[in-house]
Amino acid sequence: MRLLQITLFIFFSINTMAQGSLEDRFAVPQPVNNENKTNINTVYPYKDVDIYPYYNDGIEEFYTIFNKKLWVPSGVRKKANLISIYIHFIVEKDGRLSNIDSNVSGINARVSEGLKEEIIKAMKKMPNWVPGKVNGDLVRVKVVIPYYLTIRKRD
Repeated sequence: MRLLQITLFIFFSINTMAQGSLEDRFAVPQPVNNENKTNINTVYPYKDVDIYPYYNDGIEEFYTIFNKKLWVPSGVRKKANLISIYIHFIVEKDGRLSNIDSNVSGINARVSEGLKEEIIKAMKKMPNWVPGKVNGDLVRVKVVIPYYLTIRKRD
């Protein structure tokens, strides 16, 4: 009986010590520091915001609308069948898209310039996004989205 009591005492002592260091192992909420105000004119990287900007109807609907608005130049249709594109833009505090640019791979530079112009035109016609937030304030956020353009060859 005495051995059982000692074993239980040791078990509960170890268990209590293990629980005492939970603050060291897990994030503990810190008080809000009002000195660290959000700079509303800064362009924040996507990963650095509290609430990410997003297209209100979902990214799939965004791609559907973008596909309808994008005109692919004939030179691009002749040169490639799969083009990888990264579209860069800033979601402004009011949801507008600005500073639109893209990186196109899979075709030569001369042909890609025409496609980049069409991507910018199509993005300017897109509806507004819901802006991102930092500390509850609406902020400008840099977004990069992938887009894959598949061109079907006509027989």
